[in-house]
Amino acid sequence: MNIGLLEKSEHMKPLLVKLYDTHRVYKSGGKKASAARTKLGDVVTELLDVSVGQRERDLVTDMLLALIQKAEAELRTSLAKKLAKMENVPSRLILNLAYDEIKVADSILRHSPVLSVLDLMYIIQSRKSIYWQAIASRQSLPDSVVDELISLEDKETDRVLAGNECIEFSEVALEGLFESAKRSDNVAQPLLERSDIPKSLVKKLYHSVGENLKLFIQDKYGSVGEPFMRAVDEVIEENVGRGAYLSPYLPSENLLSSEYAKSQIRTGRSSESQSVILQEMHSTLKLKRYKLFVAQFTIFMSISAEDSIVVLSQEYGHGLAILCKAHSIERNDFIKLFLLTEPIRSNEHVMKGITLNRALSYYDRLNIDLARDLYKKNFESLH
Repeated sequence: MNIGLLEKSEHMKPLLVKLYDTHRVYKSGGKKASAARTKLGDVVTELLDVSVGQRERDLVTDMLLALIQKAEAELRTSLAKKLAKMENVPSRLILNLAYDEIKVADSILRHSPVLSVLDLMYIIQSRKSIYWQAIASRQSLPDSVVDELISLEDKETDRVLAGNECIEFSEVALEGLFESAKRSDNVAQPLLERSDIPKSLVKKLYHSVGENLKLFIQDKYGSVGEPFMRAVDEVIEENVGRGAYLSPYLPSENLLSSEYAKSQIRTGRSSESQSVILQEMHSTLKLKRYKLFVAQFTIFMSISAEDSIVVLSQEYGHGLAILCKAHSIERNDFIKLFLLTEPIRSNEHVMKGITLNRALSYYDRLNIDLARDLYKKNFESLH
């Protein structure tokens, strides 16, 4: 490489000497290597900031490319972090780093303003998903690049995009992310946390996400009013009455009448009498008299026997949590009821720990007002 032209420049020559000396110190290793690596980045920045003609600039680019191509990954990564913040870096230099291994390319892909739309498209088409994710985190992304990333159907890339609040999504992009979010809670979570997601999309997502995200939606979007409440209701109503008549635990009319008569003898429903009733139900469950328990539960909760079966059959205890919270049943009593009714849910199968954790999460995050509203809309009106 002929750098004679650069050596004649009064501005360039001292910088070239500094670059050479600093690189030599870095290559020698030892205690000074780390400081020399940082200083190299500063010298490169200075070289690129010098105002020179196009020919001199091309020579500087060639020289720096030669240095980068021979450097180990640690130095390339350090230089990439420095150059990623600059606007006046030659495109050839930036692209060389952008196509490097990901630990080098990452900062360039995330931050460099030099990369054009076409550059980003080529990188997306020729590199793996880890490169797509870095691009998805950029503060500014044209719609065409966002659409291209979403078309790849990579969940991790979609997750990063959904969480990038610097981007304003088009309707097409939102629809694409919505489809991805329906298939993955990891995508749905950051999408739901955005401040600009339409409530109509929240309502649609409610039907597809897991239980923890349903609770998150209720906490964050509970104030959206009736349209949202109907979305919650619909999830419950999808199961109400289904399969209840086939359950071996459905009590007879005579048993229900008998338990109802007993309930009329009790005086009111003070906290003391509620505690006594709960203890009786716990004892009934321990004796595995499930038909009797369902009858007691039906009368106590003031719902139909069919709805009792449906609620007690739900794997993660959503309906049970709503009913217990609506009737001010304490957490420990909810836990006992949930654990002791496991045979009704699983046909004697062993319950997994995650099942109880989800039930508790639902109970803990459900507020009494919402629980009572759901109870009135979905159960009490059936009598």
